[in-house]
Amino acid sequence: TALYSESGKQISGFTIDSISQFTNNLAIIYEAGKQGIITREGELRSEAKYREIELKQKSIKTRMPDVWSILEPGNKLIETIEADSVVSLGDGRYKIGSTGLIQLTNNRFKTIHQDFFSEIYPFQKGFAVFKSGNQYGVIKKTGAIVLPLLFQKIILQENYILTQEKNIDKTNWSLRDTLGRKQNSK
Repeated sequence: TALYSESGKQISGFTIDSISQFTNNLAIIYEAGKQGIITREGELRSEAKYREIELKQKSIKTRMPDVWSILEPGNKLIETIEADSVVSLGDGRYKIGSTGLIQLTNNRFKTIHQDFFSEIYPFQKGFAVFKSGNQYGVIKKTGAIVLPLLFQKIILQENYILTQEKNIDKTNWSLRDTLGRKQNSK
């Protein structure tokens, strides 16, 4: 997203993921899971580095992200991560949570898939269910999407996947292989 003036002049580059409504001529910008502040004229008051910003009538409240230090057994620092939570999903994968968004990372905490999710569940045999909004999909441990965010419910089994879809007013369950291909429907 980019910010444009009312006359159509581009004020900011295409780095902003989204922007809040203006309060006292200030708005919160969202970039890569962090928040910053921009004026109605497009002047960047604060780069996107905060976990949370609240624009009040007479004040601005900010909160920096939590910092996690990852240590090896001898207490040597391996990595520092800005996040609200770091949770193991098994198979050498972690979910890093920040400002209500979750990213999938490897055991070195490098992003495996560029999208943010609202939830990622533990891996089973190299596959995990992920969620965004009220829809579910399936992702491989490599970060490849097997099933996109189209389903109301997903059940992972050892050799197959069950998916529930709602079409207009009818709910359908489908049996799929581990490549996501539909095998039959009920």
